[in-house]
Order: sequence, then C-alpha cells, then structure tokens
Amino acid sequence: MPLAAAAGRMTEAMKARAAELLVEVGLRERMHHKAIALSGGQP
Repeated sequence: MPLAAAAGRMTEAMKARAAELLVEVGLRERMHHKAIALSGGQP
C-alpha cells in the first residue's frame, strides 16, 4: 500500500480504509494533514 500511495494510485477503497483507521485512533481532525505536519508523539 505505501508504494501505491506514493505513486498516486490509491484506490477509493484504500482511502476509505485509511479514513476508518484514523477515526479509530482518534486522528479524524488530522485526516487532511500531510505526514510532515504530524509530530511523532501525536496523541
């Protein structure tokens, strides 16, 4: 999956699953942030 995402080939199913996981871990509000904008200790 990371290689597909890096190549810009994320499917809608992949995006939906990523969104589900972000909600599960309490990061819904960070869904549209780039990885560089998140800290390693993000609660």
